[in-house]
Amino acid sequence: MKLDSKRQLEDFIERAEKIRKFSYLNEGENIVGFQIIGEKIDFYQPTDEQLEAVVLNLRLFLQNGDGISFRELAKLCEDPDISKYWKDEFIVIRQNLNISLDIEVVEDSNKGKLTNRDILNMFVFGKLAHKDPKDKHNELYRRWVTSDVEYKILINTFHTVVLSVLSAVFNISLISRKELQKVEGWNFPP
Repeated sequence: MKLDSKRQLEDFIERAEKIRKFSYLNEGENIVGFQIIGEKIDFYQPTDEQLEAVVLNLRLFLQNGDGISFRELAKLCEDPDISKYWKDEFIVIRQNLNISLDIEVVEDSNKGKLTNRDILNMFVFGKLAHKDPKDKHNELYRRWVTSDVEYKILINTFHTVVLSVLSAVFNISLISRKELQKVEGWNFPP
């Protein structure tokens, strides 16, 4: 395995493990959702502080530049020393994530259509990690979030999308650990 490929997998695993330890995931199965009590809808989700900690790390998997984005990791499929198992599993995990992200949440509205990917991008790149009013993700955020109710519904949906992305991250981390265990002398903390 090329040294750069090894480092890339190690960096990916390290960042995934960092996120896994955040309190964002401490709530187990009830991380995000809502309850209907009488005529009132109560939304529950992690705190803003928990969300921001996850998003600032999660964006490294979404945005090129740090060597661990999904797109940058896909280039490892060209490394002849990476196993067929890792390549096949990575492709399936990434394809499943992309299918999930491309699901339309709103098909036809006076505001247009909205996919899970749109919701992910408008919160990560249009609200939380960046706020450039000329950016298309910020414009999308401002178009869709015009009331407290819309915000609550969309931030709740955003949390579920984040969990889908994290699932892909953790699965890639798992196959990457298996891949690196084949490398002589490799020892990464449990």
